[in-house]
Amino acid sequence: MKVTAGRVALVTAGGVVVGLALLGLLLTGLDGRTAQANPSLSVGVDAEPSFYPANGDAFVGTVEPCASRTSTGGTFEVDIYVKDVSRLMSFGVWFEYDPAIVHVTARNVKRFLLVGSTLDDVKDISDCPPASGYCVLSAFDLKKATHTGNGVLATLTLEPQGPAEISWANLTNIQLTDLDGHAIGDSNQDGYYDGPVANAEVGIDQPSSYCVLDSDYDGVINSLDQCPSTPLGQQVDAFGCSQSQVDPDLDGFCSPGAPPGTTWCSGTDNCPTISNPSQTNTDAQDQDNDGRLDEDPPDPNRVDDDADTVADEDPPGDGAGDACDPDDDGDGFTDTDEVARSSNPLVATSTPEVCDGLDNDGDTLVDEGYNYRGNSTPDCTEAGLDTDGDGVANPSDSDDDTDGNPDPDFNDGFADTMENWMGTDSLDACPENANDPAWPADLTGDTWCDVADILMFRPNIMTTFGDPPFIRRNDLTADGWIDVADVLMLRPHIMNQCVD
Repeated sequence: MKVTAGRVALVTAGGVVVGLALLGLLLTGLDGRTAQANPSLSVGVDAEPSFYPANGDAFVGTVEPCASRTSTGGTFEVDIYVKDVSRLMSFGVWFEYDPAIVHVTARNVKRFLLVGSTLDDVKDISDCPPASGYCVLSAFDLKKATHTGNGVLATLTLEPQGPAEISWANLTNIQLTDLDGHAIGDSNQDGYYDGPVANAEVGIDQPSSYCVLDSDYDGVINSLDQCPSTPLGQQVDAFGCSQSQVDPDLDGFCSPGAPPGTTWCSGTDNCPTISNPSQTNTDAQDQDNDGRLDEDPPDPNRVDDDADTVADEDPPGDGAGDACDPDDDGDGFTDTDEVARSSNPLVATSTPEVCDGLDNDGDTLVDEGYNYRGNSTPDCTEAGLDTDGDGVANPSDSDDDTDGNPDPDFNDGFADTMENWMGTDSLDACPENANDPAWPADLTGDTWCDVADILMFRPNIMTTFGDPPFIRRNDLTADGWIDVADVLMLRPHIMNQCVD
């Protein structure tokens, strides 16, 4: 499908919603690698951030798990803090409250990350739908400055809604990422922080006795706390054991040596340091040397499992056999994509053809498939041809598939050189179907740039060219590194549709 001047339109779908917030959560802890965490690391909610000593951007003072407010007292603030964190680059948390009791009217998620950085460096990708009962709070530092120690991740402004009730102020789905893209405090490698979380409560028009001491700062006041001196999640059972002692990977199976009859877990964990609720992973080894922990069923050999006549361990030797390797030749294009576009998935110098004046797939033909006019010259090199009608002929035009409108909502936003790296069609701005890689922002090929496209980064985030999960299609900045900058390339297009 050809796009000519004035024919491309991007249809707005009503603004950015929760999808952008999910982008924040996406950026943290997705590569499965875990950084060593300080055991004193903790995250929580401070219901009285001004209580002496008050919190600062990089200082957490007295933490209060309870606040008592009046319905006529105007707005007030609560802080989400982190203590003893190392090399923090980004975070994402899900904050929950009772919308019948309070509303969130404002947020500031840049406080700790701004220490040593500037406003342009720190990006807020949060979302707090009005009166929804939740906020997805997320931010990251493009400068990748070191944020270490204690600080306020986010400050929320709350407004009482009238009824004399108590609202929770809880954190879930916490994700912290260090400068290397590794998850912080993720002991069971599920992408989420596993350490202690101190939640809080906010009472509206409650008696003065409401906020009593919470000795262990776990968000449960002493009168309601089963173990007031032990934080929630670390409370002991009848044997004096905490869950982290008898089931350190939190998969429900007891580690060897746990007292019989403990209430936290059952059976005996066959891999006590890695969460495996199915108990299929018998150890944390790679006995068949295929680059994966012993899987179920295991791959017992290193031969030609996929019957392609080539032994599994093809160059570049990424440690994954062909049957489990989506990119056998390590050229950054998936085998499926290469087969569909007639390049050789086992030869790194054979890649899908793009319109760049070169023979990309090694078949002796140059720019085949890009002669839309049906003459003897590919459109990208044809003198005088102006595909997008912007007044610049294709051979001199750095972006052949815009429509001449400088507004990013009305062009595909990706230069020809970037599209050639990704393998998308530099002459076509909008996809005709799922098999038409025309618009780089539409990774799913459904004509929309939305949450589904954001989620396409999950397998590849924080990988570099040559790293087995890396694929060029997701490297939207064409710099050989899939990171936050690539996800940000979607921001001008999110929740838009590209149609002819």
